Amino acid sequence: MPAVYEKQELVSATRVAKEFSRWLRELKTGPRRRVVVLKNNAVEAVLLPVEEYEALVEASQIAEHEEIYGIVQSRKKSEKRPGKLLDQVLRAHGIKG
Repeated sequence: MPAVYEKQELVSATRVAKEFSRWLRELKTGPRRRVVVLKNNAVEAVLLPVEEYEALVEASQIAEHEEIYGIVQSRKKSEKRPGKLLDQVLRAHGIKG
């Protein structure tokens, strides 16, 4: 789902480059929560305070771990036959271990 941006968040790449320290200061001190960088009238990047970026990374990692946990749990429930030992798999493929 595409993000929705407020008009005051949209800034041209040229303007961001010319006033980069201003945008960083505004992100750090709080008047802005993000800066959406436009290049040729298309969203090219989003500048965020480091705390918000780290929170997004952590949330993404938690979601990934939950997804993996769900896959493991569903496989445990559906697995009806016992697994094979590595030696059995190697022998079946003509590999001596």
